[in-house]
Amino acid sequence: MKFEEMIGKKWLEVKDEMINYIIVDKDNIDKETGACIVDFINCEFLSVNGTYKIENDEIIITIADEATMYNNGAK
Repeated sequence: MKFEEMIGKKWLEVKDEMINYIIVDKDNIDKETGACIVDFINCEFLSVNGTYKIENDEIIITIADEATMYNNGAK
């Protein structure tokens, strides 16, 4: 699947292709709720909403299966 075709798809549909490329910018994390914008190192214009937390010195990023991929407007 091309990256452009992922826009509007649910995370469940694309996660096998994208799971290894997740990145979260610390400026895109709501410190109170843990809500974050998840970006991908292999495609700068795709994003999806998720949650970020640290447990036992591990960073855990969770994305709901029904979260929708979107174009974040990056050039």
